[in-house]
Amino acid sequence: MFPKWFDKWNADNPVNIFGPAIAVGAVGSAIFAAALIVTWGNPAQTSSMQTGPRGTGMSVPEFNVALAKADPDIANFDTADEPWIPEGDEDLAKDIYQNVQVLGDLTEDNFNRVMAAMTQWIAPEEGCAYCHGDADLEDYGNDDLYTKVVSRRMIEMTQAINEEWDGHVNANKEVGVTCYTCHRGEHVPSNIWFRINPVNAKTAGWSANQNRATSLSQSTSLPSDALEKYLLEEETIAVHSLESREAGVPGQDD
Repeated sequence: MFPKWFDKWNADNPVNIFGPAIAVGAVGSAIFAAALIVTWGNPAQTSSMQTGPRGTGMSVPEFNVALAKADPDIANFDTADEPWIPEGDEDLAKDIYQNVQVLGDLTEDNFNRVMAAMTQWIAPEEGCAYCHGDADLEDYGNDDLYTKVVSRRMIEMTQAINEEWDGHVNANKEVGVTCYTCHRGEHVPSNIWFRINPVNAKTAGWSANQNRATSLSQSTSLPSDALEKYLLEEETIAVHSLESREAGVPGQDD
């Protein structure tokens, strides 16, 4: 019934019953694991997203298990209550509060919901005072503080990103961006851009193509100041499509 090696081993080691049991168990476990991988697929499977021109092999592989999980910082962050569904006859924020230049078309409940969420996203310790100061609620419409004026521009920027860059921010899932996408509870985001001056202009080469190893360029063949052309010189931001073939020139043809 058993293999000859098994019977011989038992005859030579009559009191040791653990050795063959461990060997048989290890072999059986290996066969079982192999069968699971064949039937269910490799649990450590990866997916790669192209990050550079086709043919250069520039891609970022990630485990499928990790891709299926939400950002833990966002998933565990109590951002806001669920949106209120308008019934159609509610007063709007611009009709209730003074100097509401953006978000004025929200209902009062949704406007206050967004304000509370922004407080958590950007200034959880200071609260409303970070933008409105120590003023009374009736004076929250004043633009006395720099932070209040900047927050208005930031809201407009977020709206523009979600509306005009839908194919980019919602490429994988319908997620969009919020203040928390960058701020993560900080007044100034940790990952901000600043200009990097050439180390040596004579030996830098053509900086639009030649890489200088910096964290901004991720040590790739991208320029070190990857955002300078867009932020300072207002050039077009050409986003790589997820399609394998595209008609026209990215950034030029719609």
